[in-house]
Amino acid sequence: MTVGAAAGTLLMAAGSASAFSFTTNFVGTPPTGNIFLESITTQNGTNISDFSAVTGASLTNKPYSGGNTGAASSDRGDNADGIAVEDPSDANIVSSLGRDANGKLNLNNIVDTEDNGYFTLELEFEKAFNTLLLWERGMNSRIQVVAGGIDQVFDSSTFDYAGFNIDTTEISTKNDVGQKVGSRGIKLGESVTKVTLISKSSFQGPDFKVAGVTVPEPTAVLGLTAVAGAFVASRRRKGEPTA
Repeated sequence: MTVGAAAGTLLMAAGSASAFSFTTNFVGTPPTGNIFLESITTQNGTNISDFSAVTGASLTNKPYSGGNTGAASSDRGDNADGIAVEDPSDANIVSSLGRDANGKLNLNNIVDTEDNGYFTLELEFEKAFNTLLLWERGMNSRIQVVAGGIDQVFDSSTFDYAGFNIDTTEISTKNDVGQKVGSRGIKLGESVTKVTLISKSSFQGPDFKVAGVTVPEPTAVLGLTAVAGAFVASRRRKGEPTA
């Protein structure tokens, strides 16, 4: 069992998005096996384990003509659970980016993009979030993120090493050492449940996994406020003089 971590310095991305580094905490057997996300740790030491996962997808892909053509495909580690489909359906994309049958996020289930491929991928998530987490295999491509007032291209060569490599069915590396995975957090301008990801033919094929950092439910916040208010009122009553 392997536990991985990586962190770096806080960055402000060009435009309206702020991009930041985080530590990826996982268990599994990289580079070819399952790699399950457990939590992330922010630079101020906060541990986060409540994620919003992909539940829906609408993919507009470069036409597939057989073999290693097209653009975005479903991929998995050589020995990992999951699927590998060259001409994926929307359901296949959800399987690669979302939770597995046990509710886990497997970082060795990814969307692989051909180097000269292009796509537009509209994603739906299970819960609202205002921070997108992005992992990219290879750290050598770009991807455009449109969500929450953000419309920006991110270059994975500037990402931090996430602490693990992956070797999937789409690639072959000597002794199965895999390719490095980079990570970056992206602060959005507002809470969302939908994100559009775009790759152009000049972006050199991003191979990626995404998740959102869940926003607390408003009812939970109101409930905590009500409890706090009741506690204050109770203290005040106790302090009042009796008749």
